[in-house]
Amino acid sequence: MFVEKSKTKDILLVDDSNLIQVSLKEILQMEGYCVEAASNVDEAISAIKRKNGEYDLIILDVHLPNKNGFYLVKLLRDDEEFKNYKNVPIMMLTSDATVATVKKAIEIGVNDYLNKPFKTSEILKRVEKLITDKKETNYKILIDALQNEIERAKRGDYHLTVIIASCESEKDIKISEIIKNVSNSLRKVDTVLELGTSTFCSILPFTNLSGAQVVIDRIKEYLVGKWYVGISEYPSEAKDAFELYKMAKEKITREINQEINKIDEQKV
Repeated sequence: MFVEKSKTKDILLVDDSNLIQVSLKEILQMEGYCVEAASNVDEAISAIKRKNGEYDLIILDVHLPNKNGFYLVKLLRDDEEFKNYKNVPIMMLTSDATVATVKKAIEIGVNDYLNKPFKTSEILKRVEKLITDKKETNYKILIDALQNEIERAKRGDYHLTVIIASCESEKDIKISEIIKNVSNSLRKVDTVLELGTSTFCSILPFTNLSGAQVVIDRIKEYLVGKWYVGISEYPSEAKDAFELYKMAKEKITREINQEINKIDEQKV
């Protein structure tokens, strides 16, 4: 998808690999994005301070010289000097996709992560999604709510599922109306939270995976357009709130990647 000039979005790319800088910058510019590259955290900070307004997206590597990518994320999320960047989406590129690394990235405020090497079609789809959607500002509220429900589920010895639903595009959808309709169709004990302009989450106590699928079938009439859905269950798939959230998000990512692979195969 080409981004019209009047809707051009600015991206800051932070990576110490010249090859990544050149190739990714070219890929993104071909799609109409304006891209500025930095090789380390200090260069990135200088670019941020120099810019009139905010970047619409920051893409950065974990492993950078002197100061790593985590340092920059913490700075942008926590430092009052960069308060305008609290909600700017951040994608982290990494060849170190261990659970510990991914968990730390999400906990400090990273919106998405992508393993190196990556496919052009995959990163473009992720970039489009991030750049048209706001940061999941209810993330901490969601994690707290999930952990509270998990504690109740432990005491009551029952199942708990979480559903994350994300629309391919925010165009022509009103997430607040969708959430209202979904909430009205669920039980009073269920919770529905907005996670972005095209993403919401449902927390379903006393519900297993098959029960969650019934819920999805029930609310489909409100989900106009192409939606990706991830379901995870406590205790069979996750032991805490973060694992429950991460599992549902990973299922969405897997579904998107499978679709991308099918498209690529059809082109061959």
